[in-house]
Amino acid sequence: MLIEIGSQPLVSALVTAAVLVTAFAVLRSWTLPSWWSRILLALIVIRFAVPIAVLGSDVVFERFLKDKHDVARAAVADVQKGVENFSPAEPQSKADEGLIDRLKAWLHLADLKKYVEGYADRLSTATKDKVSHFINLIVVFVVQTMVMPLLILWGIIKICKSCLGLGRSPLGGPDRLTRL
Repeated sequence: MLIEIGSQPLVSALVTAAVLVTAFAVLRSWTLPSWWSRILLALIVIRFAVPIAVLGSDVVFERFLKDKHDVARAAVADVQKGVENFSPAEPQSKADEGLIDRLKAWLHLADLKKYVEGYADRLSTATKDKVSHFINLIVVFVVQTMVMPLLILWGIIKICKSCLGLGRSPLGGPDRLTRL
């Protein structure tokens, strides 16, 4: 959603106008109001930071996480194949059974407990020694979709604040809004 908002022509026009006004003010040695830098920072973040964070996250994934992801994904696919191929044993039909017994056999209700136990055993066997692969998939997902984009976004905001002089209060100490 933020990528769509940032790619709108209106946002691009606002960023361009804000940068031009700021450049003109710097060339003329004018002092802009303090809120102007915050607006400029917000526009730059909306326009550029989110796409850069997504691209940076993708680069980190391709460079460091792809091999672990592929190995874990293949292991999970093996588990899925092992579980999908499981089918319950066919019930034995007896000629002297009554209608209710034949209906239960046809619906596999008589063998439900055996089926569930067999399925659980099959699932347990298929997933044995694969838990680390499931954990690796979870970790790769969290790092790629949450940790890296937020870390990159935080870095971009810090760099922009530093360039715009928003990291210090007028009294010379750190601004209480910039402390983490």
